[in-house]
This record gives sequence, C-alpha cells and structure tokens, in this order.
Amino acid sequence: MRKSSLRPATLADVMRFYGEPQQVTLQAVVMEVEGEIVGIGGLAYDGDKLRAFGDLKPAAFEHKHTIARAARMTAGMAGRACGPVFTAADPQYAESPKLLRRLGFKPFGHDGDKEVFKWPN
Repeated sequence: MRKSSLRPATLADVMRFYGEPQQVTLQAVVMEVEGEIVGIGGLAYDGDKLRAFGDLKPAAFEHKHTIARAARMTAGMAGRACGPVFTAADPQYAESPKLLRRLGFKPFGHDGDKEVFKWPN
C-alpha cells in the first residue's frame, strides 16, 4: 500500500484539489498519497456560518486510518471554533451519519435528502 500523510492545507493545495478558488475561508488539512492530494477536509466559513467538510478522491479510500485521523482533526477544529459548526451527512455513504455521531456531532435536522449535524459547542 502506498504511504499516506496529512498536513495543513495551503491556498495552492486548494487550487490543485478543486481546480479553482473557493469562495469561502478555509481551515483545512490535506491528505496526500505519494505527493498527490487525494483529500481535503476541515472548516469552511462562508460569511454567516461555519461548516465542517471533507472531500475525497477514490484513491483516498485505500487509507481508512488516515481518513479517520483527518476526521478527528476536523472534529478538533470544530471543538475550538467560536460558534456553531454544521455539517451534512453524505447520502452517498451509508456510514456517514454513524461517523459524524462517533466524532461528536449531534443530529440537528434535514436539508433535502441530507441529514444535518451540529457540533455541540
């Protein structure tokens, strides 16, 4: 298995991962596998609310322990945030709500087909 690692994200990393600038302020970590960014996650501030997020490329799923470490780092960011942090379970992944609960997020409601969670701060 190829080696994976986590490090703080830079603006250049965000551009490499998404291919364009994001219209939010981010505090994030990137997941790399042999120099390729295969995931990014953290907190996004869009001017009126904070949301926890994680975006992964298929190659990231070979490294579940690193994904779990990144998720715990994001939960730590949420715990230190000054205000409520929301996130939505991804309906594409059946385990998403279970992971969010395990990290400490609490169910908050629904937004369309997505279950919304809130960090209890």
